[in-house]
Order: sequence, then structure tokens, then C-alpha cells
Amino acid sequence: VFNPGWPHFSIDSTTSTQSGSNYNVTVYVKQKLTGAPNYYTNVPLEVTFKAADFTEQIQHFVMSGANASFNFTVPFKPVFVAINMGEKISHAVAPDYKVIKVTGNANFVNAKMLVTIQSIADSAFIRVEHNYTAPDGFKGFGHPYRLSPNHYWKVDGILPATCKARALLNYDGRTTSFSGNMWLDNDLINTFEDSLVLMYRRNAADDWKPYPYYTKNMVSNNNDKHGTITIDSLHLGEYVFAMKDPAMGVQNRTITNEVPEIKVFPNPAKELLTVDFKTSMIKIP
Repeated sequence: VFNPGWPHFSIDSTTSTQSGSNYNVTVYVKQKLTGAPNYYTNVPLEVTFKAADFTEQIQHFVMSGANASFNFTVPFKPVFVAINMGEKISHAVAPDYKVIKVTGNANFVNAKMLVTIQSIADSAFIRVEHNYTAPDGFKGFGHPYRLSPNHYWKVDGILPATCKARALLNYDGRTTSFSGNMWLDNDLINTFEDSLVLMYRRNAADDWKPYPYYTKNMVSNNNDKHGTITIDSLHLGEYVFAMKDPAMGVQNRTITNEVPEIKVFPNPAKELLTVDFKTSMIKIP
């Protein structure tokens, strides 16, 4: 109330083990900030579990700080887990979800994604999140890309094998006025749009990689900072815009020192933390 900004809550990972007719589920949650000065504490949240047949159960927890884990008992095997499905708190996520049974367009208006179902033979549950915060960074060094510092998408749900879809995204860095998507990509696109790419990862355990199945339409020219990207083959996972910038990679830098690479896992950790030191030559300014 007294400070600007929002928290951003997301699921880093989940684990599930069967115990009789129930499943013991651990949900690892992380909090990021969007324009806020400090991590929020004692935030009441809901977590929604869904089974393959769309059976649903909602449970509650209270989140504080950057990382935490929570244990739940669920009477079915969860294949989908989400936070704040009912949007009972305001955080930096604009979600939308639908049960889809037929082909055609499904407009996830809040999440700013137009999905076109090309084929389907059974019901699909799709939830799209438009996350108004920076995505997780790269796990390693030397990537010649700059990820968007402002937003990314997460596509989650329960999809039958017969479901095939594509999706349309808008990129827009114009600053002449504010409407719809404007300003979102102004901090990212500072050169020609030819260098704009779509990155993808399945989940937080993976690293970002250029997505091979998309088409970019720069509308009128390659320096007006707006256009569309069509995901030609939509898969569950996270998507983010990035600019290819060779200066970000190691190939244009000079080797000047040996720097120890440190890997810390798991993240988040509850009781045991492993720190792995690996000395490697990296190129630094």
C-alpha cells in the first residue's frame, strides 16, 4: 500500500511421490520483484493441483522472502500445478486459462497471446501467463543474447497428444503513446529488429535456447520497434524475446584471467546445499 511495485510469484519446480492412495507433493516457490523495494512477507497464496482428468484441488500457504518450499498431500497424481489461479492477490502476472475442445482461435486476452488450435481430438486445458518481470538469466557464460528485462510468457496445462497449435505474440518498443503492448520492449530493442529472436525453455531446470519453430513479421520496416512473432508449433514451457548481441558472447572478448565457475544446487534448497567449484577459462572485459 505504501510502496510502489508488485511481487511476482512463480513455481520453480515440484516433486511428487506416491504414498498409498495419496501423493506427497513439494512445491518450490520463488519470489521476484517488479518495481518494489523489498521482498514481501506473509503473503497468503493458493496453489491449484489438477489431475489428468481435470480433477482439481486447491490448498493454501503463506510465502515470505525470495525462495521457499511447501509440502502438500493430494488425493491424485498432479500433472498441473499453478499459483494464484483465482487471482485473489495482485502480483506481476496476467494469466488466462481455457478448456478447449475444438479447433480455431482461442484469444488469451489478459496474457496477450492468440492461440490457434489446428487439430484436437480430446479436451485440452491451457493456461498462459504473461509475466511482467525479468525472466531467469542464462545458466552459463558466453551467450550472445540479451533477454527481455521486462516480461516473458509461460504456457502450461494438460494437452492431449492430438493437440497441435500455434500462437501469435506482439513485440512493441514504441514510446510515442501508451496503448496495448507499447513500451514493453523498448528496453530490449535498441538496434534493428533483424536481431530479435524468440527464446524457449521447458522449465527452470533448462537453459534458454533459440526456439526453432517461429516466424517473425517486422510489419513495415526493421527499425520501427514493433511487429509480430508466430510460434509455429506451440509447446508447454516458457518463451521470451531476446536480442542477438555478439558483444554479450565471449567470442569478442579477451582472455585475461582464470575465474572459478561456481555451481550451487539445488535451487531452491531446503536442508542440503551443494557448491561445485570448477576453474575454467572465461573471457572477461
